Amino acid sequence: MATFAGHFHYKIELDTDNLVPMNVIIFVLAKSGAKKTSSMLKLEKSLKAGYEVINNYRYDKARAFAEENDCNMPRINPLSNALATEAGMIKRLNDFKAEGIGLPSLYVDEISTELASNADMIPNIKLVAQLFDVGDMKSKPLKDSNNQSEEVVGMGMNALFIGSEHGILEDESVLRKFETEFISKLARRSFFVYPKFIETEEKVESIEELLNDVKAKKEIGYEVNNEINRIARDIAENSLENDFNNLKLSEDCAKLYTLYSIYCEEITPNDIEAVALEQQHRHWKALKLAGVYAVFNGHSFVEESDLKEAIFVAELTGKDIGIFV
Repeated sequence: MATFAGHFHYKIELDTDNLVPMNVIIFVLAKSGAKKTSSMLKLEKSLKAGYEVINNYRYDKARAFAEENDCNMPRINPLSNALATEAGMIKRLNDFKAEGIGLPSLYVDEISTELASNADMIPNIKLVAQLFDVGDMKSKPLKDSNNQSEEVVGMGMNALFIGSEHGILEDESVLRKFETEFISKLARRSFFVYPKFIETEEKVESIEELLNDVKAKKEIGYEVNNEINRIARDIAENSLENDFNNLKLSEDCAKLYTLYSIYCEEITPNDIEAVALEQQHRHWKALKLAGVYAVFNGHSFVEESDLKEAIFVAELTGKDIGIFV
């Protein structure tokens, strides 16, 4: 949801000169065989209608440019991307900034493998961390001006990291590297999710009843998929023509955010630094998630109900960081 909304460069307008990107960083640790990859594919499928609207709009815009200037169609960057070099990711960020639509995101389906073998992993973690708050990153001065990276402004990236228990918790060398590179840089910025799978035994009286139950669950899945596709299509159609997609906080939401910020500060523990940082800044990532909910709920403001849902998620997952430290 956050990645999809991010393509329209939505911001939360806390003040006229304080625009906060609606980006989130999520780390999911789950057992092998927990259908992590297939779940991602289903989520992508449920947003397909919205992505079709975006891609058709981008293609028509590029074709119109070519016809107007009597030239070849400009290259259209794909909305999805694999793990790249830091310089490559910065270039893609600025390409999308110039286009006015699209936002690269970071998706890693086995963090332990990438940490152990991919040299681009750590620079990308640093990049995501730097861009999290307001989406800005200063240009780094280099001796070779040809390789000089541009600064990034207002492009907070979304990131989803997935790992397995065996790959991280049960491998001490990977866990140490994970704590050094991941926890230290992303602890306060990430939702850490360690899902617990509760097995229940369903009793059925016959094979026919079992098959009917399976069919009913599939039909519910189809209905949910169709509804999310409808919402995604509406978001795309309503957002593409806007020069700015900024949402302010409603009055009640602003009051709740102030109170929640105070609460997070007051109950911050004094023991483990990473745990303390997560608690102290929990309100900030909840605010960003509330913006995503507001977009999908079709609200013209970030409402109190959006923030309540985001706070629920932040509190539900808040203690999971303790598994890693």
